[in-house]
Amino acid sequence: MNRIKLNSSICQIPLPIENSSRVHDAVMMLVQIRPVWIYNDGERTDEVGSYVYDCVDLFSFERIAIKVEEEKPLIAPDELLERREAGEKFYVEIIEGTVTAYYAERTNSIEDSFKAKAMKFVTNYDGI
Repeated sequence: MNRIKLNSSICQIPLPIENSSRVHDAVMMLVQIRPVWIYNDGERTDEVGSYVYDCVDLFSFERIAIKVEEEKPLIAPDELLERREAGEKFYVEIIEGTVTAYYAERTNSIEDSFKAKAMKFVTNYDGI
């Protein structure tokens, strides 16, 4: 299989999240929160290094995973799941979000990686 040779200036430069065609607004619907575990020598520790917020863009309805390096999530993942199953909707605002392009060997394509400094709940959202 031929590998794509990329100019390193194309990838790995974080840009404001607004530059992504997949994101239409800083407010999204929160679907799930997943911990990102810390590994030492290939072994998973009991320590969480960050969380991934699975969100849905309210314009395109595309699901986007946004990594936030924090010690504690906005809401416990289990509580979020329980409350969503009960019909509650959660909206979050992305604070200082970035998008970085990278080459993914698995898919043989350039993909986006999303990160944010923080997330915050949005109350009284009437966009949908």
